[in-house]
Amino acid sequence: MEAVAVGLKIFQAIAARKQAKTEAKMIELQGQFDKIKTQQAALDKEEQALDVIDEQRRFNAAAFARAAAGGVDAFSGTALNITVQNATEAGQAYQTLIRQASTLEGSAGFQAGQALATAEQTRRAGNLQAVGYLGEAAYYGSQT
Repeated sequence: MEAVAVGLKIFQAIAARKQAKTEAKMIELQGQFDKIKTQQAALDKEEQALDVIDEQRRFNAAAFARAAAGGVDAFSGTALNITVQNATEAGQAYQTLIRQASTLEGSAGFQAGQALATAEQTRRAGNLQAVGYLGEAAYYGSQT
């Protein structure tokens, strides 16, 4: 009977270790997926920032064209004030989006680090559980 108990405990130890390795790998993969998803969101923010600059250029070109069509110097007076105000607002929006992208990139690294730490803890817990089962197997083996 003790041999069956020893065999069962050894089997449980192997199963616990395999399960921990599998769970750890899944956690690592989920961490990598989350990191990629967050990096993509950062790239989206950077793209939005570039769109702000493009929109500013289009607006300025339209303002200059309207001023020139009206016979007004496009680089002075109201036309200049409008383009300066546009540049200021676009610059603020651009900086906000770039800061958001930077924050997301930092968050991606943090998330990946957390996932790796959790995976390592899962592996260690599985190994400790396996050692416990082996200890029980040794105990049952010594009872014969």
